[in-house]
Amino acid sequence: MGGGGVYFYQMFFVGVVMKRLSMLLAAGLVCSCASVCRADEAVDQGSVAPSEGDAFSGFSIGGGGGIDFCSVGVKDPKISPSSTAFGLVLVVGYGQVLENQIYIGGEFDVSLKHSSKSNKTVDIEANGVKGKAKLEAKRLMPSFGGLFKLGYCFDGAPVIVYGLLGFENWGVECSATVTLAGKDLTTGNVSKRSTVLRLGGGVGYKFDENWSGRLDLLYSFKKEHKFEGNSRSLEADCGKFEVRVLAAYNF
Repeated sequence: MGGGGVYFYQMFFVGVVMKRLSMLLAAGLVCSCASVCRADEAVDQGSVAPSEGDAFSGFSIGGGGGIDFCSVGVKDPKISPSSTAFGLVLVVGYGQVLENQIYIGGEFDVSLKHSSKSNKTVDIEANGVKGKAKLEAKRLMPSFGGLFKLGYCFDGAPVIVYGLLGFENWGVECSATVTLAGKDLTTGNVSKRSTVLRLGGGVGYKFDENWSGRLDLLYSFKKEHKFEGNSRSLEADCGKFEVRVLAAYNF
C-alpha cells in the first residue's frame, strides 16, 4: 500500500475517534447543565422563607390587659374628676398583609375593667348664694367596639405599625350633688352610655408564624351628657384614653 493510502486510513481513524469524543463531550455537557439547573431550582425552593406578614394575616383571637384614664368634666360649675381603670381586653379580628407590605384589617373588642373612685368638690355661687358642688366618678361600665386597621409590615423585619379608627360604646357611673344655701339639689347615681369615635395607633411584633404581640394607644372622643337633677341638671363631657398590651394567635 502506498504512502497516500496509509495517510488516508490514518486520517479516517483520527476522524472517527474525534467524532466519538465530541459526541461524548456534548452528552456530558448536557448532563452537567441539567444537573446544575436542578440544583439551582432546589436551592431556590429551599431558600424561600416564610413571609414576615404570616403572623399578622388571617383570623386572629387575642387578649391582654388595658388601662383607661377617664375624665368627666362638668361645665357649670366647673368640676373635672378623673378615674383610672385596669382590666381585661378581648379581641377578635381579621387582617391581611398585601404584596406591597400594606396591612389592612378589622377587629371587634370587649373591655372589662375595674375602676377606682374619684371625686372633686368645688365652691359655687349662684345669684349671690354660696354653696358646694360635688361630682364623683364611680366606675366605668363594660365597653365594646370595632376598629379598622391600616398599617405597614416591614419587609425582612417582624414588625408592623398601624393606625386605628373606629367606634366604642362605653359608659361611666357618676353621682353629683349641688348644695346651695344648705339645700341639697342632688342628682343621685347616674349611669350614662354612649357610642363615640375612637382614634389611635399601635405597633406589633411577630414571635413566630402564628403568635404576635402588640401595644395600642387609643383615645375615645368626648361625649356630652346631661345629668338630670331634682331641680338642676348638670352638663358634662366624658372622654377617655386607653393603653393596652395584647397577645394574639393567627389561624
